[in-house]
Amino acid sequence: MLRYSELEPRPPYEASSVIFEISTGCSQAVPCNFCSFYTKSFSLRPIEEIEAELDEVATWPQKPRRAFLQSGNAFGIPADRLISILELIREKLPWIQTFGGFTRVDDVRRLSDEQLAKLAALGASDLSIGAESGLDETLEALGKVHRAADITEQCARLTRAGITYTLWYIAGSARAGRCLENARVSAEIYSQAQPKRIFLTTLSVGPNTPLGQMVESGEYELSSDYETVQEIREFLAGITCPTIFDCGQESNLFQFRMRVPEGRDEILAGLDGLLAGDRLSKTSRSRFMPAVIGGKWVR
Repeated sequence: MLRYSELEPRPPYEASSVIFEISTGCSQAVPCNFCSFYTKSFSLRPIEEIEAELDEVATWPQKPRRAFLQSGNAFGIPADRLISILELIREKLPWIQTFGGFTRVDDVRRLSDEQLAKLAALGASDLSIGAESGLDETLEALGKVHRAADITEQCARLTRAGITYTLWYIAGSARAGRCLENARVSAEIYSQAQPKRIFLTTLSVGPNTPLGQMVESGEYELSSDYETVQEIREFLAGITCPTIFDCGQESNLFQFRMRVPEGRDEILAGLDGLLAGDRLSKTSRSRFMPAVIGGKWVR
C-alpha cells in the first residue's frame, strides 16, 4: 500500500495520476498565513521507501501514465535529488510519461536553466504553482515570499524550458474593498505568465492560522460573497491569454470549468445574473453557496 504521512491536498485535475510522497510538509520556514494543511515538519522521504513503493506499483495491472509527486512543494526539494527520483521512476515504471506536483514561485527561482531543462526532458509538466494573486499587497498579507514580478519572470523561464504549469488564484483573499483591484492587476499578471490552466479557489480561513487570527481581531476584513463574485467576474473577464479556467474546487462558492476565450461569455452572463439577484450576501462570506451559472447547476 502506498504511504502518506498526512492528509495533503491533491488538485482535482490530478485525479487519474498515481501519487508518490517524496517529502513531508512544506519547506517554507514560515508557513503562508492562510495555510493549515501541513502539520509535520519538512523532511525528505528515504529513497529506499520510494523505491519499495515503485516496485509495488510495478505489479499493478493498471499502468498510469502520469505521477503526481506529493508534499507541500515536492518540486522544491534539492534539484539533484528530485532529478534522481524522476530517473528512478522512469526506470522502474517506464510507462509513466509525465510528472506533476506542487511548487512555489521561489522554488523555480532556485533552479538553474540547466536543471529546468533536465526536469523537462524527464517529463515534468503541468506543475501546480501557488501564485495566489498578482497584487503585491495581497501576496504580502497571505505570507507569500514572492511578488508579482517574480511570477512572470519565473513562468517565462519554465516556458523556455518547455515545462507547462497551472497557476492557482485565491478569490476573496484581498481585503474587503480591494477585490476588484486585486482581480484587475492579477488578470494582467496571469495573462503575461500564460499558464496552461488557471485554478481558482475561494479563500477559506482556518481559525488557528495567522490570517484567521487577523480576521478574528478585525485587523483583516474579508470580502463578502457579493464582492468575491465581483472579483471572480472581473478576473475572468481580464484574462487575455488562451488557457483553461478551472473553478471546480468543491469548497468554492460555485463551480465551472471552461476554456478561455471560447466559453467565457456564457459564464460571464451567468455571473452577471447572479450579481443582479438577491442570493449573495453583501455583508458576509458563506462557505457554500450553490448557484446557477451558464444554465447548469454548479456548486
